[in-house]
Amino acid sequence: MEETSKLDELVKIINEYTEYLAEYSGTQVETIIKDEVLRTKKYKVKTAYGIEERGESNYVKIPKGVFIKITYNKPKLNVYEFKSIEFPIEDLDKRLVHYKNKVENIKKSLIKEENATV
Repeated sequence: MEETSKLDELVKIINEYTEYLAEYSGTQVETIIKDEVLRTKKYKVKTAYGIEERGESNYVKIPKGVFIKITYNKPKLNVYEFKSIEFPIEDLDKRLVHYKNKVENIKKSLIKEENATV
């Protein structure tokens, strides 16, 4: 399957998945090209005395390449304005399987709930 048809399938699955979300009612799927950037990484460290310290470092590099960005927007509840997920285009096949499984599991749980109330 070509990448464009895989992207179309992803958009279809994401739109179906969004129907079941309690927080958001809209989505946007786009491809973006990223340059190498520094990102903040949060970490936890235990000191010699057993005390946990938290900190941040700016040394995490995002590799160059094409990424897919899924943005959930149009909040239904009092939540963040939007939520986005990014992943490399090389992981598109894995994400297709992932979101198909999510939709199937939601449908199965809804059927179980309907059968339990009958």
